[in-house]
Amino acid sequence: MAHLCSLQFSAAGALALLAMLPLETRGEDTKPERDRFELFMRGSRMTDEQAADLVEKAAANQADADSRLMLLGRCFSSRAHTPESKFAKQELIEWFVTHHPDWPECGTPYMQLHAAINPAGYSKVKKLWLAATKRHSANAQVFGNAANFLQFSEPEEAEVLLEKAELLDPQSPTWPRELGQHYLRLSSKRSQKESRRLATQSLAKLERATELDDGVNARFYALGDLAKTAFLAGKLETATAYAEELLELADKTPRNWNTGNAVHHGNLVLVRIALANGDVEEAKTCLLKAGKTSGSPQLNSFGPNMAMAKELLERGERDVVLEYFELCRKFWPRKELDRWNAAVQAGEVPNFGGNLFY
Repeated sequence: MAHLCSLQFSAAGALALLAMLPLETRGEDTKPERDRFELFMRGSRMTDEQAADLVEKAAANQADADSRLMLLGRCFSSRAHTPESKFAKQELIEWFVTHHPDWPECGTPYMQLHAAINPAGYSKVKKLWLAATKRHSANAQVFGNAANFLQFSEPEEAEVLLEKAELLDPQSPTWPRELGQHYLRLSSKRSQKESRRLATQSLAKLERATELDDGVNARFYALGDLAKTAFLAGKLETATAYAEELLELADKTPRNWNTGNAVHHGNLVLVRIALANGDVEEAKTCLLKAGKTSGSPQLNSFGPNMAMAKELLERGERDVVLEYFELCRKFWPRKELDRWNAAVQAGEVPNFGGNLFY
């Protein structure tokens, strides 16, 4: 634990990530998963003095998982990226892969290392994960966690591990859902023909996950991804049906945390479909409906999606995009909207950055 004593931190919010993490408990441990995610959050809010105390506490007790979870939360919220914090995080991850590889938390971004930033550490943790899959050869969660560690640097190996998890636990919606998301990530980096093939694979997996998931509101939470993926697969009628169902459920559940997301993204899928069908007027109508969302934890934090606004701008539809900006101010009153507005008024297409993808 010596490296942990050198941690340098600055606070950064991870609340939106917490809201998007799954709540189901898997694996052999009986400690509620939500409790452990709350430890991540508590760690992200610690002072330097509290973190130093936890370092000493963890060093004195090799079985102390809670302190290490909070320290990982602290690492995740750090913007310092010093060599000390890099190796401290690696040390913590190694401990969890060795002691609790079946905990769902081990498959989250809190447990990620980037091969380009820390190649030696990434390689070491990868070996620990592969060893864990051999020790726990019948545990789907271990294979899924290992896949999540590898997914960005070695997607082909991650895919094999996710397929193994699905074979081990065929009635769980988790693994077809993760495979569906995996194919979707790959599709964004391939040729048009290959992207459509991968999107078709993704849709089949996401539909399978939706069939298996009997959780409260599970279908409501899945329909947005189903609609987007169906569009990317070239299945416009299917995409329309999913988007319309999503919007109908949003009308019926006005108090659900996901309702604002559903209104926004469901209508944006309909914008895509209208443009694909050459109906610009319908696309403009749906864009304004997307802007009339009440907001959500994700939209209020990261902002609205601007991909369709950009496409309409490129078609010369400035007025509707400016109106869309004004609607979005109600849930996202940020300076970015001022800059984008000025750029459009000047006849330019703004640089929307990450808001093309959120």
